[in-house]
Amino acid sequence: RGGPFCAIGRRRQQSNFFITLNTNRRKFDEAQDPRAVQEALNACFGKQIYDILTFGPAHPECYGDDALHPNEFIEKIEVRTGVERGPVTGALHCHAYLTIAHWSQIRINKLALQGLFKQAYNQAASAGLGQIPMRALPACKIELQAQTDSGHIVAHYLSKQVNAVTS
Repeated sequence: RGGPFCAIGRRRQQSNFFITLNTNRRKFDEAQDPRAVQEALNACFGKQIYDILTFGPAHPECYGDDALHPNEFIEKIEVRTGVERGPVTGALHCHAYLTIAHWSQIRINKLALQGLFKQAYNQAASAGLGQIPMRALPACKIELQAQTDSGHIVAHYLSKQVNAVTS
């Protein structure tokens, strides 16, 4: 699986994603309980997080099997979430800041995220929160942010260079 036999090699990366999911429920839905949105967020970025990640797609000879063993290539996952009602439209929506330290190529599968969010929202809505279920997929925007641990990455890269010269 890639590793030392991969011509490209692997390096530690940190991917930061700023994600917005919008229920598209407007001011007339003010009775809508934000707990259903929070439950959906917890499902998407909790135990089911690997369901929304895509490994690769470039260089399948190196990264193609990473999805079969994600724990070997993901070092750490952190997520911060928030639910709010928009100031202009009153639409209930949420944000997630997802940070993944990894040794692979990672993308967020937008359609999988939307489907999982809708499913989890509808489960929470039907579990006593008295919410109207979502019929359509939520609006979703995913922005890739700059790496915040670039110092660690550069230090690792430099130590790799030193080890290559001294070995």
